This record gives sequence, C-alpha cells and structure tokens, in this order.
Amino acid sequence: MNETLHAETNDCALTVTAGRSTTDVLRLHYRIDNPSPFPLYVCNLFWENTRMDAATQQEELEIQPQLAHVQVTNNGVQVAMRVIDLPVSDGIKIFFIPCLTRIVPNHVYEADLELPLPLVPYAALNGNTDQSSLAYQALTVEAGYFLGTEQLERYINEVATTDGVAYALEPFASKSQTILSVGPFHDLVAVSNKPSKVELWD
Repeated sequence: MNETLHAETNDCALTVTAGRSTTDVLRLHYRIDNPSPFPLYVCNLFWENTRMDAATQQEELEIQPQLAHVQVTNNGVQVAMRVIDLPVSDGIKIFFIPCLTRIVPNHVYEADLELPLPLVPYAALNGNTDQSSLAYQALTVEAGYFLGTEQLERYINEVATTDGVAYALEPFASKSQTILSVGPFHDLVAVSNKPSKVELWD
C-alpha cells in the first residue's frame, strides 16, 4: 500500500500518502498547503488529558500526535482530523474540539499519523478489540480547517500544550469548519467491526 491522493479548495490543499510503516501500522503522511491570503487553522491536534507544568505552574493540554477520529460510514472507514458533531446521548467516547495548527499564507504543514491496525472506531477506544471480527473497508481521510478571517480571529485563542503553543476556537464558532476529504484509497484496511466497549468521555 503506497498511494497518494489530493483534494483542494481555493483556500487549502490536502495531500495524503497512505502506506504501512509495519504490517500492523497504517502510516498517513499528510501535507496541507495554504495558498490563501489568510492564516489557516487545521483541526489536527487531539488531546485527552491535561498536566501541570512544574516550572510555570500552568496547565497544559497533553497533545496525542497519533490520535484522530476513526469512524465507520456507509462508504467505508474514515480517519478524520476535524471537529466531530456527535450527541452525547449516543454514549460514545468523543474528544473535545481539537487544538489547531496555524499555517500562515503561502506556507505548508506536513506531518505523519500512524494508527495501529485494525483501525478501531471511536466507540471502542479502550483498545480491547475482537481480532476474530474484522472487516476490510475502503479508507478516506478528512481534515477540517478554519479560514482565519478578521471576524474568526476574534474567537481564536492561544493555548499551552505539551508540544508548545497551539490554538483553540470558541466552540460556537466550530460550525464554520470547512472539510477536505481524500479517498477512497485503492487498498482496503482492516477495521474492528465489533467494538467491545462503549465509553462516554468525561
């Protein structure tokens, strides 16, 4: 598996190369180009916990660089670096709105996302999957971003993380997210289709 797909809007371009770093790890190398006259804020910095910095006595978000939403849809499996809108009543473990990477005009951001196989949908994030119950699904990758217009910048704040300064958006403004999607990729990927536990984020 080694395939590169591309999608773009007037404001943003997303290029993803899907491959394997080992037989049981899916490697997604993604590149985001900003051709617009405004900064882009990309929803790719997921976190689960916070910690206190002993030196500054400041609370920091613990960024998990190999984390993304995994979601099974009617068209296959989706790896999504974006704000996901799910009702809490579904009893699904979800992440907070991710922190944002800022890409200034005419610049590029590149990173790798490595996910263990089989992919585990977000309803089974405790990692206890049933290896006897797998499906092979077509893969798509999504990235959500915000265009840093003067109006939106009012609702963007700097936040301290374990990876340095990142950005956060006031939740009510998340509906202005634009989503770029690439896929499906040619090769199918293994997905656990029997979540063993449903957890509610708390």
